[in-house]
Amino acid sequence: MNKQNRELNDKIDHVNKRDAIYINKINDEIQKWAIRRKRKLVVNFFREVLLEEAKLKKWEGYVDEFYHVGVRRRAMRGMKLDARIAGNRNLKEKLAEITEIQVAALVQEKMNQRSFL
Repeated sequence: MNKQNRELNDKIDHVNKRDAIYINKINDEIQKWAIRRKRKLVVNFFREVLLEEAKLKKWEGYVDEFYHVGVRRRAMRGMKLDARIAGNRNLKEKLAEITEIQVAALVQEKMNQRSFL
């Protein structure tokens, strides 16, 4: 009976050791999984933060570019208006000069006709 008890105890110890090894392996895997999960959560958090910052920088760049394009368009519109006004002034001066010459020529012609008669 003692021999059977000893063999049974040896088998139980062997099973307990084997179970302890498996339990240790399972606990190690659980700890590794927990560490990987924590790392993944931290990486995802920083990824979200960086993506938000990148989106914010992108929108800031877009708004700045939009503003500068508007300023350039406004400046070009002002230059065009200024050029039109200057062009109109130049045209007005040329037309005035031409009409003065034509009027002077007509007056001279009429005076020549009167003096001829």
